[in-house]
Amino acid sequence: MSLLDKIIFIADYIEPGRYVQEHLKELRKLAFTDLDECLLHILIDTVEYLENSGKIIDPTTKETYEFYARIIEYKPY
Repeated sequence: MSLLDKIIFIADYIEPGRYVQEHLKELRKLAFTDLDECLLHILIDTVEYLENSGKIIDPTTKETYEFYARIIEYKPY
């Protein structure tokens, strides 16, 4: 993803009109300090939500998650 892609993806996820996600407060703070880590956390939350609710995960979402999980050190909230 380009820098602009990351900013748009993250901004869409954390925008004020969103339903309250479990880690939304932490993600909003993280978006201002580390875009890559914030992106990884959003992807983790998204994939976990889809898996737990039995919904289909788009292959591109899964590939993106796997890519960033390999290159970014995961740090719990």
